Amino acid sequence: MDLFYFETLEKKFLKKPTLVNMFSTTLKQDDNGLQASYISLLIAKSGKPHTIGKELILPAMNENYYEFLKATKFSIQLDESTLPDNKALLLAKNLMTDTKRESIYHTLEEYFKEKEIPMCNILSVATDGAPAMVGCHRGFIAYLKKTVPNVLTIHCVIHRQHLVAKNLSECLHKSLHYVISAINKIKNNSLNDRLFGLLCTENDEDFNQLLFHTEVRWLLRGACLDRF
Repeated sequence: MDLFYFETLEKKFLKKPTLVNMFSTTLKQDDNGLQASYISLLIAKSGKPHTIGKELILPAMNENYYEFLKATKFSIQLDESTLPDNKALLLAKNLMTDTKRESIYHTLEEYFKEKEIPMCNILSVATDGAPAMVGCHRGFIAYLKKTVPNVLTIHCVIHRQHLVAKNLSECLHKSLHYVISAINKIKNNSLNDRLFGLLCTENDEDFNQLLFHTEVRWLLRGACLDRF
């Protein structure tokens, strides 16, 4: 007998609908319909046309997400920064006074209380290596462990990697020094910066702006050299 014939029969048999598959598909459709009905209810209560769904869908999804967090263990990634990075974040809170450990912890605690999310649902937390975050006595982690004693904590290792890589290659760092000197010469003078941008535009370069290099964010070294 031809082997292809039996392989075809096997595929047909595996694709046959089973009782479990039929029920799971039906339940999934019911769940999707139930979730959609919540959004429709919010739109109907507003007494406005369905075109405002965009303004209501996000709050509805947020409410669903808060309910999910109330009953689920999860991890969080936390960072205190003064940099205006345009990144997608689940939550961004402005600290009106300072970025001390107490302010950071109380801001997070107040947000969890406002949304009625138990702090004990936090399984682990990742932070940067700043003393305000990882201080063993009065850091953010120390405050958090008073509420969640068994929370798993880890902090960023980029600073330690920076120390290792700082003098890893004499040739590379010598080249980097020349590049940084040239970039600073251009960026520190607005006229030089404009002339350099015009030169790059005339030569159809991919970029017309240079990146500053910083010792703290050592990953900028590669981007700085690549753009130069």
